[in-house]
Amino acid sequence: MRSHPLASVLVALAITALARADYCTSPGTLGRPDCWAGSPVERCTCSKGTAALTGDKTTRMEGWRSTTYYEYTCVKENDEDYDDYDIVGEECGDYSSESAA
Repeated sequence: MRSHPLASVLVALAITALARADYCTSPGTLGRPDCWAGSPVERCTCSKGTAALTGDKTTRMEGWRSTTYYEYTCVKENDEDYDDYDIVGEECGDYSSESAA
């Protein structure tokens, strides 16, 4: 049985996305880093590369207020698809170094 040519492209993209997620250093749940940040007090941080928003976000209730978190990935300048991303750096979502100070 032959696989569809698009299948290998999708697998390659999924592997790349997982590898980039390894570079996210935002504090996540259970003490493990994740790729969700951008609250007013949480930066999008990477151990390698620069943060780029994926377009996904979620809102969580924390006490009596809701906080929105934005999904990001870490992209390096030499990645061939670098220009396809919404590069934001550490100041992402609702985070601003001025408001966190």
